[in-house]
Amino acid sequence: MKKQSSETDLKRIDAMRDADIDTSDIPPLGEDFFRKATVWKRERKVSITLRVDKEVVEWFKSQGKGYQSLMNAVLKAYAKDQTGRDRHDDSPFDCLREKGLISQAHAQRDSIMERRSVWPMVA
Repeated sequence: MKKQSSETDLKRIDAMRDADIDTSDIPPLGEDFFRKATVWKRERKVSITLRVDKEVVEWFKSQGKGYQSLMNAVLKAYAKDQTGRDRHDDSPFDCLREKGLISQAHAQRDSIMERRSVWPMVA
């Protein structure tokens, strides 16, 4: 996979001291902020081997970068929606389309990809 280049002058940023950073546009964080703050912990993924129809994989890949995260988001949304329902009510894609969950899954995938580009994952 080709490493993305950055237009950011990283050497200049690395050379900066904390005092050189303009934080005037950042509002102060008071006690109330920290009292209401929650810690977000990334869920561990489980690596599996899954046999999927070729056209399904091709469709997800056609959605662009992060297609595996999109697949996970769609499955997660479907599983969440099925809680308390008869397991044979609808086909998975009928249910996902009807409830707009495919769009939600795209948004979740995009959010995940954005976080990865801003905050590199640490193994």
